[in-house]
Amino acid sequence: PDKARASYADGMKLSHFSSHNTEVAIDAIRNAETSTQLAQVAKNFKVSDNIDFGKLDLKVSQQIVESLVRTKATFPNLHIDLKFIGSIQARNDFVAKDAAQKLLLHYATEYKKSNPSASRDECKSFAVFQTKQKLSGLVPRENTIAQSISLSPSAGYVSKSDKIIVDAIQGISINESFGYSDAKFRKQKVEEVISGHKPHGCNTAKATIDHEIGHQIANALNAANDPYIKQAFEKFDGLSRKEQAAELSTYAGEDHKIGEFIAECWSEYQNNPECRPVAKKIANRMIELYA
Repeated sequence: PDKARASYADGMKLSHFSSHNTEVAIDAIRNAETSTQLAQVAKNFKVSDNIDFGKLDLKVSQQIVESLVRTKATFPNLHIDLKFIGSIQARNDFVAKDAAQKLLLHYATEYKKSNPSASRDECKSFAVFQTKQKLSGLVPRENTIAQSISLSPSAGYVSKSDKIIVDAIQGISINESFGYSDAKFRKQKVEEVISGHKPHGCNTAKATIDHEIGHQIANALNAANDPYIKQAFEKFDGLSRKEQAAELSTYAGEDHKIGEFIAECWSEYQNNPECRPVAKKIANRMIELYA
């Protein structure tokens, strides 16, 4: 079985995670002339049913779709249900329409259970306030470049309101404040790579999306609980910042989170032709876990 998994991993590497159908999709993505055309291409290739790129640069949007198409080619049977892809701002507009009524009903019902004598207006007032509070948590912070929304296997208890949000917008989005210009996006990422904050080769929007989808792949595979990956992370986590930059990136060691370590490894593996050993080992292990 180990030999079979290794052969599968080697085969996936040699094929560059592509099939004939994938290359057809990539051509269609790169030839799309508008965001509307691109969204239709993404829907045709089953990336997501809900797509809105908002004010993102078309080149940035194309890289989002390319990353996700290549991911589907690598893990064709892995259950990653992307409810929404596009810009964070467009996503928030979407969730306000799609999930707001469900949140209002949830909060009003819970309030009535706790306060049986409460009037309809009191329940409504409470529900409106709580819904606004919940949705405000989706507003990106000033330094938020992209977001991946999904439920981690290790999340433990998940509130009903969080489930409503995830059911509506599980997926990946880029902040328009960064993604409105592909050139400026690349400029910032080049600086991050040079400083060691991000992995080698990861100076594009595609690399950012590969990082974000890496989180969802890891969740679907429960990779954070794999003994091999846990041991590799513990070793990496004990390195100095300078050593972490040399092996992968300093971001991979921030806050001692194994999830960021895995996502950074996946991003480098997908974008650095001369992928370094740590990223290669972890990415290959993820492919083995899938096989």
